[in-house]
Amino acid sequence: MSTQPGDETIVVTPARGAAAPGPSFTPAPSPQSGPGPAAVQEAWYARTYEQDPATLSPAGREAYGRLQAAGWPRPQAPASAPKDDRSSWPVALADGMAVGALITSLCGFSVIGIILGAIHMSNAHKRRERASAVGCWGLGLGVASLAAEIILLILFIAAIASAASAASYPAGF
Repeated sequence: MSTQPGDETIVVTPARGAAAPGPSFTPAPSPQSGPGPAAVQEAWYARTYEQDPATLSPAGREAYGRLQAAGWPRPQAPASAPKDDRSSWPVALADGMAVGALITSLCGFSVIGIILGAIHMSNAHKRRERASAVGCWGLGLGVASLAAEIILLILFIAAIASAASAASYPAGF
């Protein structure tokens, strides 16, 4: 089809929201639009993993240069770790475990007092509370009374052993 002078061309604009007639195409990027996303990703990878920029594609080298000129990557402040200060935890109330630990430790059942005190402290920690003083005293007294019981047992065994050994020697010796 050829056009002659005097032919008129009528252009009809599509209705609002309607697709333009004819084949759809994506316009080529203009040379001033910058490197494409693939080139930027290639430059980011090279920068992050300390790769030599000379090994990049031409578009990657261009993206690398533009990003470096823009001050990329910008230094970021290190993220501070969330503060989990146990001094801000509420104090647990003296429950049955804590009271039981104190009473059994005072009565001489130190192993039971240690077990009950440890259970109380573990439960308080799981509830993100500070253990009560009663439970801590029960655990501490249980450990102290167990140590005293062991020392007394050792001294008792040593006294029996020395008395038995002294009786086995003759009187004139």
